[in-house]
Amino acid sequence: MKLKFHKMQLIAGVVILVAVFVNFMDLLEEDYRNNYITYMFLFLGSSCIDVFSHAIKESVVRNHPVVQPDFNFTVALAQVVCGAIMMPLILSISMKYESFEDTHM
Repeated sequence: MKLKFHKMQLIAGVVILVAVFVNFMDLLEEDYRNNYITYMFLFLGSSCIDVFSHAIKESVVRNHPVVQPDFNFTVALAQVVCGAIMMPLILSISMKYESFEDTHM
């Protein structure tokens, strides 16, 4: 069971890594590079933070018995709070690079 669990973690990590590399392949085109490089680094940063938080969570859970539903709720609540804190930054970057004109005229 333990080996199967580690294989699933490895597969999930490889899938995330491949997705990040596919996202960065757009940097090969000049238009995408100029318009979306900030988004790409934001995506990479959020992926790194996600991996870091999973590693911390795994190290805490592995050594101590926890009530899983309460622990999951606490983690989800922390993610919502962090997302709410980051939202102004994300929206300011988005408004800088995206056109929000009304095209339904």
